[in-house]
Amino acid sequence: MSIFSKPDVVPPVRFVVPQLGDRVRDPITGFTGIVVVIASWLHGCIRVGVQPEEMHEGKPVDDRHFDNSQLIVVEKRVHTPMQLAVTEMPSGEERRSNGGPTRETSNFRR
Repeated sequence: MSIFSKPDVVPPVRFVVPQLGDRVRDPITGFTGIVVVIASWLHGCIRVGVQPEEMHEGKPVDDRHFDNSQLIVVEKRVHTPMQLAVTEMPSGEERRSNGGPTRETSNFRR
């Protein structure tokens, strides 16, 4: 094949964006685990933290971080991520201080 001939046509690969709780695999290292964090960096890099499911000598193996486009989703929604509810902050009288008595106001009720 010469450098001027058409290259073999490679079928497009459908990219699936990893989500929290998905089981993913890095095709380069073979590292497999569950997505536990997705971080978007200042200049557009999206990194995915993957926690392996196996143990090594009775201890959890450290998680690893990869570019999101590098990972292959093996199975969707293996774990359901926790959904946090956003509520209004209670007023000062209803809120309990986690400091000592000097942090509490005179009208604070227990």
